[in-house]
Amino acid sequence: MFDLKKVVVGPKTLSYLVEVEEKYPLYTSDDIESTNRVYQLIPEIADHVCVNENGESFQDCMGHTETAHLLEHVTIELLARTARVSKAFGITKKSDEDPSGRSFETSLNCEDDTLTMAALSSAIWLMNWAFSGGKGATPNVEATTRGLSDLIDRIDHVPARR
Repeated sequence: MFDLKKVVVGPKTLSYLVEVEEKYPLYTSDDIESTNRVYQLIPEIADHVCVNENGESFQDCMGHTETAHLLEHVTIELLARTARVSKAFGITKKSDEDPSGRSFETSLNCEDDTLTMAALSSAIWLMNWAFSGGKGATPNVEATTRGLSDLIDRIDHVPARR
């Protein structure tokens, strides 16, 4: 669904350029059924703070926003569920460099670059499931979150090489 074009890890942010593939909807309103699948997996995204032209929560715009914006909020929720970040937030905007209008630039706060990249990867996987008809086993968000936390635990316990 998403073609991750570029990832830049800075001291406080992880920024990425993502293109929504042509066969997938650009807006959540173009596929309400798939958007609802995401919501059913992670209903907490509706309560995220999200200052937008419709209000101050993600719920106010979730029915008609860019699927790349939905990806941002899924990633943020996965980060928040790990309880390993003090505050998860981001911003998504259309890329000025893509005349097709299918590319988006997102910046996420990044206390742990490995965790943030893993959460983004997991969010893409969840979105792919939802927007590909929900075929196969329903993703287990709790197990995904535990896997993200376990990944960081294993990395934290690896002795440094000299």
